Amino acid sequence: MNILTEYEIEHGPFLKGQVERAKLLKYTVKKDYETSRTIAFTVGKDEKHSVMYNKTKHEWSCDCRWFSMKSTYCSHILAVHLYLQR
Repeated sequence: MNILTEYEIEHGPFLKGQVERAKLLKYTVKKDYETSRTIAFTVGKDEKHSVMYNKTKHEWSCDCRWFSMKSTYCSHILAVHLYLQR
């Protein structure tokens, strides 16, 4: 699994608001389960989102509107990256 570093997130192609939100959300990340193919996380306190990592395809997904419309990293996926760096 290729985890983005905080430096890569801050200096990457992500929106400033997206990065700031991810920094706040990293404290709400909870690992739900892990199988041979998938790792599942829940992100958020009041409004929770499911983030999944497919180990076989090396792909991230989220159930939020941003991800479904843009098909690119959302603040929830970035928060999981920050969480995994600890």
